[in-house]
Amino acid sequence: FFRGSLCFHTMASPASETVPLQFEPFTCRVEVEFWFDLERRKLHEYKDDVSPVAVWGSYATSSHAAIPSFVTLGVDAFGSCNALPFHFPVEGTLVNTNTMEELKRYDRRRLLEDAGAKIWESITTGAWLDNPGALTQFLLLCFADLKSHKFHYCAAFPVLLPAESFRRRGPPLSIAQVFNDQQQRALSEGYQALRGLLPDQTSPLAAAQVSAFVVSLEKATEAVQVHPVSVWKELSGTEDRRVWLAVADPCAAATTAGWPLRNVLFALTHQFELEGTVNVLCYREVPGRHDISHSFAMEVCVSKGRLLKEGATSPPCAGWPADNKLKPVDLSPLMDAEKLSNSSATLNLSLMKWRMLPDLDLQLFENTKCLLIGAGTLGCNVARTLMMWGITRFTFVDYGKVSYSNPVRQTLFDFNDAREGAPKAQAAAQACRRIYPAVQVGSHVLSIPMPGHPVDAKRRAAVSDDVAQLSALIEEADVVFLLTDSRESRWLPTLLCSKHNKLCVNAALGFGGYMVMRHGVRTEAPEQRLGCYFCNEVTAPRDSLSDRTLDQQCTVTRPGVSAMASALAVELMAACLQHPLKGAAPADKEHDDATSLLGLVPHQIRGQVDNFQQHLMYGRAYDKCIACSASVVEAYEKQGFDFVASVLNEPELLEELTGLKAVKEEVDKLLEGDLGDMEAIDDEDEEWEM
Repeated sequence: FFRGSLCFHTMASPASETVPLQFEPFTCRVEVEFWFDLERRKLHEYKDDVSPVAVWGSYATSSHAAIPSFVTLGVDAFGSCNALPFHFPVEGTLVNTNTMEELKRYDRRRLLEDAGAKIWESITTGAWLDNPGALTQFLLLCFADLKSHKFHYCAAFPVLLPAESFRRRGPPLSIAQVFNDQQQRALSEGYQALRGLLPDQTSPLAAAQVSAFVVSLEKATEAVQVHPVSVWKELSGTEDRRVWLAVADPCAAATTAGWPLRNVLFALTHQFELEGTVNVLCYREVPGRHDISHSFAMEVCVSKGRLLKEGATSPPCAGWPADNKLKPVDLSPLMDAEKLSNSSATLNLSLMKWRMLPDLDLQLFENTKCLLIGAGTLGCNVARTLMMWGITRFTFVDYGKVSYSNPVRQTLFDFNDAREGAPKAQAAAQACRRIYPAVQVGSHVLSIPMPGHPVDAKRRAAVSDDVAQLSALIEEADVVFLLTDSRESRWLPTLLCSKHNKLCVNAALGFGGYMVMRHGVRTEAPEQRLGCYFCNEVTAPRDSLSDRTLDQQCTVTRPGVSAMASALAVELMAACLQHPLKGAAPADKEHDDATSLLGLVPHQIRGQVDNFQQHLMYGRAYDKCIACSASVVEAYEKQGFDFVASVLNEPELLEELTGLKAVKEEVDKLLEGDLGDMEAIDDEDEEWEM
């Protein structure tokens, strides 16, 4: 070989002793971002599907002997094959099993043979000449434990095994022993030009297409040139130049070649039916520099006749590590505690989409804002069930304080809340944040103005502010839950929900029973609108809180009833939201076919625990309803707080406004007439009997 202008160096003599060619195996360097991305994809995309998935890794040429050869899988592994500058993409296959047991018994040999067949096909068809990178592949077999955020994996880098191992003739030569400084610069610049890495240059070839290339040295001019590997035959057939098969080498050991060279040697020998020796250059460039001083050249003995065993049509394949051990990865110490809590809390919802409800719209729940009017027994349980559904934006409204009787029944409070007399709304919100830090929960200590609870002049301004604040909260919400413990406290929220056309879910308790219902929203067919809590009432709500005994002051109910009603209230909301018509969904009956993704969407659910029965009921909106009828809503829209204040002081006004009073008077007249007729009949009977 030429070195300088006068010196002529040759490779080792053909008579030199040959030794087995050594290759440094790849190791798999998996970045944390890859595992996080895999976890997300497993949960939301792959689910229980264990079909192989295409992924991409990359490697770079190395110059530090202490750094092993590795293929890196990073955040872009699931994207395209575009590698960073000075890096080379590696095509891979990912198999992610559903259980640890499945991972252990997976047929690794079959997976490796399939990869080897793919490489062999690239060689036999000659496709590798246009894309030498296709000869370097990897397999990643793993199990992702989504509950604990732990992974177990093993990686293989398939290589075709020749019948007789490749051997090196003579010792390797450093690049300085083969090329002078000027030729090394020409080699480096020529390769950069081939890859398109020079300034202001567009890449003519992708990185994978030049992971193997050809270097030629003209004997007459000492000129060094770099070519695609596809021109090997044209360049190697002349006496006026010397050629090297060059491979971008990830290894940095002085006499050991990198793993990609194995399949490239196999492919070159088979493609061009080589017999004898091949000059090989292990090209090692410090990434981002023109320093190739760690590269070395060697002479390798090859023979197409020694590639396949006698009678074989394809070579065997190897690549799994000898110890066959699984490597563990634990992400939990690296995760922010709140993010870990959030991903774990929504795991159950994501798993629903795997098999049972693939069309479940979880984003809809995530975007839903709820208002909980009442933070007592019902309110606490509703809040916890909302969080189970992934609804993290809700607000509590309550005027009371936590008492010592509350914590055992109201699941968001504890002894300290009672001892401090904490406001229920605030204590409930703080408890939700402790349970699930991702929640965006608000609280308002707000009194609900109620009919039959008069408002004097001193309190008028404060009550007016309460009404305005409550109206604003309802207007901002998507769903309103009515969870108070008296009939009259539900009137104003019902009116405001009707005005703002909000989905309102009402839950009420008896001693051994419950009633859960949704109020109707305005639809294109008003006669089809479902009734509200007050549509079956014939009297205006009045003060039911004063002059009551202790058992009447408390919500005395069997302990399990509140949890049942709360759960049904949230499930009714969920079914509505997953229905195409949302809150305007028609009422389903007990024996109807499911109309929502989550099943039936009833109007009312009434249950008793003494006989463990539950019934679905429905009713249309009443045009004389004291809360949701057009006359009441119009009166509020025209008069505002003046109308509310009048009702608070004189609830009977509602009966006059809606015409309910006239209906009652008409009924009374009819009943009196019926009684008179009955007395006349009795007189006639007595006379006849005499």
